[in-house]
Amino acid sequence: HGYAVLAANNRGSSGYGKTFFHMDDKRHGEVDLQDIVYGKRYLASLDWVDAERIGIIGGSYGGYMVGAALAFEPEAFDVGINIFGVMNWVRTLSSIPPWWESFKEALYDEMGDPATDAERHRKISPLFHAKNIRVPLLVVQGANDPRVLQVESDEIVAAVRSNNVPVEYVLFPDEGHGFTKRENRIKASNAYVAFLEQHLKGVVSRRNRAAEDRDLLLFREGARVVLLVVLHCAIEHEQGARQAESAAHVVGERHLGSRAADAAGQDGVGEQAERE
Repeated sequence: HGYAVLAANNRGSSGYGKTFFHMDDKRHGEVDLQDIVYGKRYLASLDWVDAERIGIIGGSYGGYMVGAALAFEPEAFDVGINIFGVMNWVRTLSSIPPWWESFKEALYDEMGDPATDAERHRKISPLFHAKNIRVPLLVVQGANDPRVLQVESDEIVAAVRSNNVPVEYVLFPDEGHGFTKRENRIKASNAYVAFLEQHLKGVVSRRNRAAEDRDLLLFREGARVVLLVVLHCAIEHEQGARQAESAAHVVGERHLGSRAADAAGQDGVGEQAERE
């Protein structure tokens, strides 16, 4: 489809040792977000990249990173795709389901206890800063998601739409946190592509605005559209069954609430930008 992709492993990702894994403890939406913004700056520095057409996509914690990027760094990205991402940490951390009990202590160690850190959780929650989101957004959600509740996506969609910003919402009534059905995965992938074709590739950047009346092939033969992919975070219940469903099927895996995270074999931020 003519996109370049950079898959970034920000601070807090697994596979780089315990020190790196703990680098974003109680600094979520801050140091990890800056790693993602740095990844965007790296992409923009490449002469074959159109610096004004760089989007961001991510699932679960990666979805949160999308929301955080659009809300807290509103000038950084041109579009965002949030796939079942946490938008309200106050609610998420205050309503731990029974099957998370074994992970609660580790989760609170990493994110902070809502009894004492609620103010910070509100500060880093995209929902409460949605007025800053000014670029097109696609939200994908499973209606049966027990980890990131549907209300998280419902609320961010309504909030961003109130900004008169284009928002698309794809809700799967038969999915939870990730995709279990092939036909739904295909539908979601098609939704990503259609959204990007309209709101990222199909938009003439300032660099090419003088040639706006010419065919977009002019652009496709020049600078590339870029998609920065953020890590997927899978939060599993006590059975320990693990699923790493990536937003673009190329991202790493990080487990929030479980310290037994495995490496997913992805390169670090800025190490590789692959032309596709």
